[in-house]
Amino acid sequence: MEKPRISIIGMGFVGLVSASCLASRGYQVIATSLEKDVINSVNKGRAPFYEKDLDEHLKKAVESNALVASLDNNEAVLNSDISFISVGTPMLEDKSIGLSYINNSPIEIGKALAKKKEKKIRINYNYYQMP
Repeated sequence: MEKPRISIIGMGFVGLVSASCLASRGYQVIATSLEKDVINSVNKGRAPFYEKDLDEHLKKAVESNALVASLDNNEAVLNSDISFISVGTPMLEDKSIGLSYINNSPIEIGKALAKKKEKKIRINYNYYQMP
């Protein structure tokens, strides 16, 4: 049985580490970010933040074409079988949690899914940033 292709929407600490781990296990992964500098860094095999051993795993994943970073959520969803949402929840000025990324990601995924004929699994994979 062929492994499913995976898209991960969001490449923060959780999303990028997850993408790298899944790619190291033989999954084809497309990970997205809204930040072009993050995309460029990841596609060169360098993490935009420090996590022990992440650069080594990321470099192998990118060189083997198991992991590709993209700005295009639509493309990622259309070219995958499973989508994880792993977007940030920034703290707002009033110390509440900003949920706009979490609220917008399923809408973008839904629009892309409307264009697909085959079945798709969507998994919410959210975390909350502590103050």
